[in-house]
Amino acid sequence: MVNEKRLERKWWEIVVKASCLIPGTISAIKNSIREHARTVYSKRCYPGVEFMPLSYAANNCSMEVPCRICEGSRLSNVVMGRHSYCGIRCFIRDSKIGKFCSIGNEVMIGMHLHPTQLVSTYPGFYHNYKYTINFHRNDDIQVTPADIKIGNDVWIGNRALIFGGITIGDGAIIGAGAVVTKDVEPYDIVAGVPAQMIRKRFPKHIVDRLLAIRWWDYDDEIIKRYSELFGHPETFIDSFGK
Repeated sequence: MVNEKRLERKWWEIVVKASCLIPGTISAIKNSIREHARTVYSKRCYPGVEFMPLSYAANNCSMEVPCRICEGSRLSNVVMGRHSYCGIRCFIRDSKIGKFCSIGNEVMIGMHLHPTQLVSTYPGFYHNYKYTINFHRNDDIQVTPADIKIGNDVWIGNRALIFGGITIGDGAIIGAGAVVTKDVEPYDIVAGVPAQMIRKRFPKHIVDRLLAIRWWDYDDEIIKRYSELFGHPETFIDSFGK
């Protein structure tokens, strides 16, 4: 009799645990299927672009082949030049990204802002937001960030955050974890919160000549011909295109 009660209690414990776990498991499976479907859809929309698992780009993007989107990254309204890539779990929107750009892991570019001039910054008081209780909609309040322009040959470190309306010049470097709140000049190295200029990558005469040459606009075969000179900037500048 005691054993029967124990078995009955065990059986009910299994039922209770299963009832708690099954909905979460089903939801996780549905999410996984949906994310995989988005990746497949992205590959069809942008043939030649390398999409890693669980990454996708909305159908309002434009990407030049070849480029690469790593695991879990999401792009919307993005233009990306050839040979550029983004690392894992990046969120990028409303951006124009040049050629040969290196974007690290978990970088966020083009985030929505909350208006600071209202009584409250809570979205429910100015916008119909699906995750909040909405009290009032105010169409005069613009919350969509302005487009971001990222030049060519830009390196953005892991977990950097770039606000809307920012322009980052060719050849710039954004340090890991930097919060970029203002424009970055070509070939500047910036880091910190908020991001501040550390130094120029090269002296001004080299920067000016690199910007004039615009090597990234040339065909890959021409670039490959001079690639062994990339470790010697002045020699590269003197030789390129000759």
